[in-house]
Amino acid sequence: MPTQVDPQLPVSPPITPAAVPPQPVEPMTPPPSTDQPPAPVAPPPVEPSPEPVKKNSPVFVIALTLLLVAILALGGYVLWTKNFSGLGIKPTPSPVVPVTATPTPDPTISWQSFTDQESRFTFKYPANWTQVENSVVSDITPTLPSYRDSGSDYYVISTEFNDTDFNSWMQQSGVSNFTSAVLNGYQMHSSYDIPGQTPGYEVFIEFNNKIAGLNLFPYDRKYPDTKIIEIYNQILSTFKFIEASAAASPASSPSATVKP
Repeated sequence: MPTQVDPQLPVSPPITPAAVPPQPVEPMTPPPSTDQPPAPVAPPPVEPSPEPVKKNSPVFVIALTLLLVAILALGGYVLWTKNFSGLGIKPTPSPVVPVTATPTPDPTISWQSFTDQESRFTFKYPANWTQVENSVVSDITPTLPSYRDSGSDYYVISTEFNDTDFNSWMQQSGVSNFTSAVLNGYQMHSSYDIPGQTPGYEVFIEFNNKIAGLNLFPYDRKYPDTKIIEIYNQILSTFKFIEASAAASPASSPSATVKP
């Protein structure tokens, strides 16, 4: 039957429920099945083989350089240790052994002594030589049997004395080719083969404006041999002026010699 409406009562409108937005519906996922086969195991990765280092590669050059530097450093250290590490240490000095010089024997020790008649000078000559005195000069010759007849070596050392200085004597004699030297502190003037005189050595020794002559003459040859020259120089080395020896010894100096 139709609804009746009371005209005296107000009629309320119908209540409409609020609209609810639709919610997303998650799909249902079925649970995993336990019947599936296990996942396969992956093999371990294989490391690639290292490539050989090439000799001309930068790595090889660097390695070689480092090796050379290490060798040089080691060698330098060893050298320094050997030569310089002990510089601060003073070694104990070795005792000095005194060196004793062997004296040279004097060849004139057994010789004879000659002094001129006026005792103005003296010298020594070999023991086997002979002294011959005359009014002019004193000749000293080697002792050689029959030397005048056989033509054997014949030498004479002739002595003389002049009471004048050497320069005056040279002006008087006209001889100027003399060589001067120092003999036992005396001035010595020597020459060989003076023109106009017997070939030989002329030696004049000067002291206090006086000169003494010791002259060597070979009578069988023009030039004396080396042995006689050696003896002649030894004779000259023993020469002394007696006046000078009595006053004071002459200054020490190397002895002059004559040469063949």
